[in-house]
Amino acid sequence: MALGHCEDLATESLYSSNGMVDSTLDDNTAFRETFMVSSFDWLWPRISGPDSHIDGVKIDVQGMEIQVLKGMTNTLHRFRPKLLVEIHKGVSRSNLLDVIASIGYLPCGYPVEPLPGESEPVYADDRTYLFSSAPTDPVKASMVNSSDLVS
Repeated sequence: MALGHCEDLATESLYSSNGMVDSTLDDNTAFRETFMVSSFDWLWPRISGPDSHIDGVKIDVQGMEIQVLKGMTNTLHRFRPKLLVEIHKGVSRSNLLDVIASIGYLPCGYPVEPLPGESEPVYADDRTYLFSSAPTDPVKASMVNSSDLVS
């Protein structure tokens, strides 16, 4: 089972390399893996039990970052957890940051393990970035600074 962006359950087929399905592969000689996909918004209420609160989310999905985020929009809006996203090659950084902003998060990630000299996020391949939810109070929103991203 994989997470993605669909109404409930769907079937997806992607190329696989070294035992990992990867949406960034476009190699018609590689093995295609077929698997089930669900949106997090559909799946979580069915498996979470009575306490469905979420404090943090880590996404590492081999190029499916945007689809997974779109499939958990309602959950992210509701709980506003800290959000860690590992960004993979082939993922449009501008589209990813647009989706992150559209779901109520600050579109400026904080590198978890900064590259040498990375004082501003470069959104490098295979690196994880922390995104914080945007303040809902307009007064607080005007007071946000970079140190708030890691609190």
